[in-house]
Amino acid sequence: MTSVGLVLVGPAVMGQNGLLATSLKPLFPLANPGIVSIPCGFAAAWLVALLTDRNAGRHTRDAEFEAQQLRMLSGYGAEQASQH
Repeated sequence: MTSVGLVLVGPAVMGQNGLLATSLKPLFPLANPGIVSIPCGFAAAWLVALLTDRNAGRHTRDAEFEAQQLRMLSGYGAEQASQH
């Protein structure tokens, strides 16, 4: 998302050699915004990891794992799974 925005306001789209708005000066000086957008992506992923709850849905996952393990080790309930 950041890279698309920076390309749109950079010299690839704006400026003398750009595709559109050739009379305007580019707001972002680099044609390739990777030097800015890649760290922004890492920062966003880090922030989301901090803000999300690690235990969300854990009870459901644990119950599903135990049910799968019971089917795997004993075969109980496997006949229902093979009918689908």
